[in-house]
Amino acid sequence: MRKLLIVDDEPGVREAVRFTFSGNFEVYTTASVAEAVTVVAFQKFDIIILDLFIDTEKEDGLKVLKVIRHLDPSVPVIILTAYGCLESAQEAIRLGADDYLTKPYDVPALKERVAKLVQKCDERRQREMEPSRSLKDIEFLLSDIRNKPEACKKKSIELSL
Repeated sequence: MRKLLIVDDEPGVREAVRFTFSGNFEVYTTASVAEAVTVVAFQKFDIIILDLFIDTEKEDGLKVLKVIRHLDPSVPVIILTAYGCLESAQEAIRLGADDYLTKPYDVPALKERVAKLVQKCDERRQREMEPSRSLKDIEFLLSDIRNKPEACKKKSIELSL
């Protein structure tokens, strides 16, 4: 089952998001920067929903975002905040957030964005696992060599001066 991490210091938000996604994800929740960093260091997630303001009045979510991008650059991250403004949205996107939503959030919109980001991440991870075109060409040549070993015997070439 896919894994989703919710990082938010508000218990009501954590539980509401957990309830929204519990049927489709194994949902993990954390309420602090320290918990979030620890969990991300030891678990791989398919998507993370991250509050911008955690623990204090500072934008601690951006610190967590930096750690996430360092540990797992490919995991999609949605910033979910009650204190949205253009500057924080721009900074979050610059630091690698994939989306930015304000509270109160629209449940169908959040579900749609999560689904799209997970699908996009799956496609990217699938492409990364596929051998490159040149590797496929090499595999084809190797199979041809295995099937026709006589064509690959070294022939001596005489040079005349």
